[in-house]
Order: sequence, then structure tokens, then C-alpha cells
Amino acid sequence: MAITKYMQVMLVDTQASLPASADMGQVAFCQDTKISLIFDGTIWQPSDKLVVKKSTVVVNGKNIGVTPIYTLEPSSLNFYPTQIIMRAVNVSGATLKPTVSIGSNASSYDNIATGSLLNSLLTLTGASTSPQNVSTSAPLSGGTVINANVSLGALAVNYTFTVNVIGFYA
Repeated sequence: MAITKYMQVMLVDTQASLPASADMGQVAFCQDTKISLIFDGTIWQPSDKLVVKKSTVVVNGKNIGVTPIYTLEPSSLNFYPTQIIMRAVNVSGATLKPTVSIGSNASSYDNIATGSLLNSLLTLTGASTSPQNVSTSAPLSGGTVINANVSLGALAVNYTFTVNVIGFYA
């Protein structure tokens, strides 16, 4: 498979807030409708190729340990993670941010996103809501558990966040 252009996924609050134009093939995920759209050069068209694995699990960044954040549905297709979105839930009094990796590989849990990659997303004031490209990740089979691994806890009064994984099935 040849990649001719690599673009990030645009994350918008509402479908009505999509830009009138974009690059041909640009992908956007609308949070109000929970669907992805692709720009065909003229209009935004619904697409089932991209999915957001939205986790409702809140991770405590103060505690060292592994937290399961999402279990992929049983499927004969493989899931290919492409981006991570980390959202602050409650961050206060932080003097040291946590070191966190995302993965399914036991012990290190970093085959989707390494701690050094996510270092820029987790700050003293919280987590970025901008998508971050993942590290190199092998395709994940159906039923795989995706985990957040806190290897260095935050020094903070509170430091909790959620993680969404963007990817596609093939």
C-alpha cells in the first residue's frame, strides 16, 4: 500500500461546524453525530472506514499501574490504530505530569503510543484534545484489550484523564 499524503483526523464538535472545504481525502470526526466524514473535493461524505474508540474509563495519572481503557469488539478484521486523543477530566495542583503509554503488549503497554510520544500531550494543566499520531503499531485483532500504563505517577492534587483511540478496520 502506497501512502501519497498523510493527514491527521480533524475533530469537530458538530457536523454543522465542518469547514466548507478541505483537502481532498481529509477525514473529520463529528462528536455530535459520532460519525466520520471524508471530503471528496466538493462535499463531506459519510465514511465507515474510520472509527473512534471512545473510552469512558477515567485513568488516575497519580497512580502507577495499568488501566484497561477499551476492549475491541470481536471481529475477523484487524484494527489499525492511527491517533490518540487524551482529555483531561480533573487536573489540579500538578507539579509533575505523569508518564503514560498506550498499548496491548503485556508489561510495557507501549505498542500503540510510547511514553515519550505522549509526553507532549500530558501537561501540568491537563491533556491535549488534539489528535496525536501513534507510534508504529501492529494491527490489533478483535477482542484485544487496549491499556493505559502510568509508569511515573503525577505529583498533583488531582490528575485524571480519558483516552480515545482513532483507527480503522481492514
